[in-house]
Amino acid sequence: MLCAGCYNRPVPSRIAPARLHVLFAQEAPIGVILRRGPTRQVRLIAWNTGTDTFDPGQWFKGQIHDWNVSLSPNGRLFAYSVIALSYAGRYLIVSFTAVSRRGSVRQGIVCRMNRKFLLAIFVAVLLLQSAWVVYMQSAKPPGPLRIEKVKGDLYMISGEGGNVAVYVTSEGVVLVDDMFDRNHDGILAQVKSVTDKPIRYILNTHQHDDHAGGDFKMLPIAEVIAHRNARANLVDIKQPYYEDTPGTPIGLPRVTFSDEASVFLGGKEVRAKYFGRGHTSGDVVVMFPELSVIHTGDLFLGRQAPRTGAPASTRPPGVNIYVDYAQGGSFMDWTKTLDGVLSLQFDTVIPGHGPISKKADVVQFRSDLETMRSRLIGIVKASQTKDDMVNILESDYGWRAKGCPLTPPTAGCLQFQQSDAMFAELKR
Repeated sequence: MLCAGCYNRPVPSRIAPARLHVLFAQEAPIGVILRRGPTRQVRLIAWNTGTDTFDPGQWFKGQIHDWNVSLSPNGRLFAYSVIALSYAGRYLIVSFTAVSRRGSVRQGIVCRMNRKFLLAIFVAVLLLQSAWVVYMQSAKPPGPLRIEKVKGDLYMISGEGGNVAVYVTSEGVVLVDDMFDRNHDGILAQVKSVTDKPIRYILNTHQHDDHAGGDFKMLPIAEVIAHRNARANLVDIKQPYYEDTPGTPIGLPRVTFSDEASVFLGGKEVRAKYFGRGHTSGDVVVMFPELSVIHTGDLFLGRQAPRTGAPASTRPPGVNIYVDYAQGGSFMDWTKTLDGVLSLQFDTVIPGHGPISKKADVVQFRSDLETMRSRLIGIVKASQTKDDMVNILESDYGWRAKGCPLTPPTAGCLQFQQSDAMFAELKR
C-alpha cells in the first residue's frame, strides 16, 4: 500500500490512527485542531464552534507538540513551533514557525545554514524563552476589585489601577478606562455582576497603563476610543510605557478624535471632551450628561477623608500630581485645562484615583495646584537649582525623591524621574 503523505514508501498494513488535539479560544467561538499522524506530518484545522464548520489549514513536515502551543483569548493568534532537522552534507535544514494569524496559517521559513548560524539561532531562542519565564515569574498578580453605584445605571470599579466607569444601557455597556492588562478578567467579572449586556465601547481618559493597560484585551470585543494625542503617545513612546507590567502588549485605539466625541448607545449619550494639556497631552474628560457626572482621568485626583481623631495636616496646600513631560504633560497648562472642565455642568465626579467626589472638590484641587505651583516657581527663580525644588516637593508635599532611581520608570518615583523637565518649565 502506498500513500502520498509518506513519500510513496511502503507502509505496514496496520497504521496507527491519527491523533487530534484541540485548543479553544476563551473569548470567541474558535478552536484549532492539531491532526498528528499517521505520517510524520501535522495539519492545522480551524474550527468555528459557533457554526460548527471547519477550515483545513497548512500541512507541516515536522512536529508540533500539543504541549508547546497556545491560542489567544480572541482566537486570532496561534503560537506554536515546528522543528524538522535533517543532515545534508555539511548543512542543516531547519523549518520553524512561531505565530500565525487565524485564516492564514503559513509554512515557516525554510533556510539552509551552517552549524554556527544554527547555534546562534538556538542560543537566541533560549534567551527569549528565558526572558519570557522571568517576565511570567515577576508579573504581578491582579489585585482585588470592587464595584459601587454612582448614579442610576452608572457604576465605578476601583482597585489597584485607575477608576473605571461602567455605564449600562439596553444595548450594551460603555466603559471609561480599563486599568492594567492583568485586571481584564476582574473587570469583566465586575461588569457581569451588574448586567448581562456586552461591553461595546471603551473611552480612554489617557494612555497610561493603569488606565488603558487593558486595551489590548478589550479590542477583540469592543471599540476603543481615545484622543488623537493619546494614541500618538502610544505609537511614539518616549519612555518605557509599562512601569508596572513591563513587556505587556499595547493596544492601540482604532478610533480617535481631536476636540469632542460622543457615543450613543441604548438611548444614552457618553461624551468625551478635550480641554488641553495637564497630566499628559492627551487627557480627556468624559461626561454622562443625563446624570450630571464626569470622569476626569488623572486631571483630578480624589482625596480620602481624614480619619476621625487624626492630627490635622501641617503641609501647605498642594496636590500630589504627576506631570508626564515625556508624554506632553504641562504643570503650567494644568489649571487652564481644569478651568475648561469646571465650565461643564456636573455635580458628581469619578476621579482618576480616589473616592467619588463633588464639583467643589475639583475647585479646591485646582486652587491647591495653583498655590503649590506658584510657590515652586518662586523657589526655582530665587535659588536657580533643581535640588531645592525636589527637596520642597519631598518635604512639604509628600513626593518621593530619596532612593529613587533615574531609570526605569518606578512607581512612586515618576515625578522625580522627570524633575529636570519640571524645573525647566517652571524656570521659564
